[in-house]
Amino acid sequence: MPEHKPSLQDQLTKYQQAYEAEYTVTDDDAALSEAKHILRTGIVDAARSIVHLTSHSESEQVRLNAAKYLLDRTVGVSASDDDPIDNLVKALTAQTPINP
Repeated sequence: MPEHKPSLQDQLTKYQQAYEAEYTVTDDDAALSEAKHILRTGIVDAARSIVHLTSHSESEQVRLNAAKYLLDRTVGVSASDDDPIDNLVKALTAQTPINP
């Protein structure tokens, strides 16, 4: 008996469903929780990378910007309180809800 092969339309429908399942966020709280977890677990490596750039980058501009960033975050006030990335990092480290 010949083996049944799915039609091209069936395969495309299956791929579309898999794609949507992978990239569709259905639970905002779960997505935010996962994003916070990912950022928290990577924060040490990110800090090490920035410190490494201050001394080892080939670009003088990158070394300067990395040094400024470290100084602003450790001993000074951020230059912009309206920076969405800074606000996200503050919210994640403070474990408070993010207000858009």
